[in-house]
Amino acid sequence: MVCTDATDPAGNPTLGPFTSADGGTLSFSFNSDSSVTKQGWEANIAVVPAPPTSSATFCTADVPLPFAPPVTTSVAAAVINTPNPGDTGNIGTGLGEYTLSNVTINSITDFANARDYRLQSPNGTILLLDFANGGTTGLDVAADLVFTDASANAVTGWTGGAPLADYMPQGGDFASTFAGEPITGDWFLLVGSNPSNQAGGVINSYCITFEMSVGDSPEIFCIPDFTVDNDEFACGAVVNFAAPFAIDAEDGVLDPSSVAQTGGIASGMEFPVGPNDVTFTATDSHGNQTSCTFVITVLDTEDPVAVCQDFTIVLDVAGNGSLTAADLDGGSTDNCDVAALTLTASQTAFTCADAGTVDVTLTVTDAAGNSSTCEIGRASCRERV
Repeated sequence: MVCTDATDPAGNPTLGPFTSADGGTLSFSFNSDSSVTKQGWEANIAVVPAPPTSSATFCTADVPLPFAPPVTTSVAAAVINTPNPGDTGNIGTGLGEYTLSNVTINSITDFANARDYRLQSPNGTILLLDFANGGTTGLDVAADLVFTDASANAVTGWTGGAPLADYMPQGGDFASTFAGEPITGDWFLLVGSNPSNQAGGVINSYCITFEMSVGDSPEIFCIPDFTVDNDEFACGAVVNFAAPFAIDAEDGVLDPSSVAQTGGIASGMEFPVGPNDVTFTATDSHGNQTSCTFVITVLDTEDPVAVCQDFTIVLDVAGNGSLTAADLDGGSTDNCDVAALTLTASQTAFTCADAGTVDVTLTVTDAAGNSSTCEIGRASCRERV
């Protein structure tokens, strides 16, 4: 088989390797010589995902910006890199380096082909974005012009009408033009005019987006969920636990300072009865974060304290009388919520047969199901006189 007509995303002949931008396509045409007789072709295509990135967009606040020839006007977007230790702050393809993802300009002009848009880096390097394109009608209505290295569209092919979704910069690609330069500083959009067709307009917005290669997120390993009993006389427990550890593909084992508790009660503090979520987050040198959560459940295992009091029941004319469990409660207590205690009495209905002193047991049960009892040996029952 002879590969005679292979093209890259820009339409250039190539023998590979074949690479497409995210969302792009690859086209292949195969021709065989006379030695190939089998019908059909097979192609093994491996899709390699792009390395993980983090994105940040910076827009100018100095808009709208009117422009009128022959004066060249400029507007700046202030860019800063992250404080992460793995951030080089420079444009490149390595880990911790940035790619200029896109420049987006929203503008309106009387004649689209009267414009001259250029990008100037903080180092002073200038790249032509768009000169004398769009015909006379391309920006009669305000529209976004998006310039990106990932585009397969040549802006010189825009001769009128609304612009396409994106274009390649007219003067070359961002990557090679600004390679090695720092991103921090003012990135100027220089707005000039076509000397042969000068017309003004308005820049409505100007934004620049950078993506940093951040590598993979760290793995974090929390301790398993566990339970503890409450401390005596307390509706909770003081709990100590070990912090998780984290491993990163690029940084190795992360320093403990890079693993921080981001949720829940701190170790060594009192945890209330019930389930308590504790969350830790690991951050690597490129700002990637991963979190894990474990649950500390504090069990209430302490019985309430049942306290009884004597009570006298007076029978009615029919010889019947009653009491409630609360009538027998002399101030029972619990290490948790006293209001949640459930009271039950071993006997609540009485007749003439019970006249005299009756033994009644009061059972006190807390919300956790713990219980205790006390006995009233002097629940008096007498007939009405």
